[in-house]
Amino acid sequence: QLDPYRATQGLIGYENYFARGAVASVQGFYKQIDNFVETQNIATLVKDDFGGTTSNVTQPVNAGSGHVYGIELGLQYSFTRSIAPFLEGFGVAANYTYSDSSSQSGTSFSKYASIPGVAKNAATGTLSRSVSASTTGDRICCATSVASPTTRRSSCRSSGL
Repeated sequence: QLDPYRATQGLIGYENYFARGAVASVQGFYKQIDNFVETQNIATLVKDDFGGTTSNVTQPVNAGSGHVYGIELGLQYSFTRSIAPFLEGFGVAANYTYSDSSSQSGTSFSKYASIPGVAKNAATGTLSRSVSASTTGDRICCATSVASPTTRRSSCRSSGL
């Protein structure tokens, strides 16, 4: 039976709103994970008319406990007319996270392996442009975010202000 993923976590942070539409932040975090799930190949007998065949079946299994701790740095800035009139409506946001994890689950190379799926370094960046769509105050914001060299996301949304 597969038990659910459980964690107890804490976060402490500081945010500085140093200008209109701008924020710099730093956060530290710790997560005690009591049960995490990973995928393993399990030898399974599949019965057939000739007795059966043993084959590996990939399935999620409970992998034990561990912890994750780290720090996150963030910066967001929206350009205004007073800074640079030609950049008004543009914005930038960046985020960097360093995390370290270990678990009670060992490998042949290490007594305490890291928790699967936890990246040691992660960074995102977003460029955005907000433009007036009508005289009613509706704005359209389009942003492109790059999480890694192979991952890119774009989104656009319209909202009434």
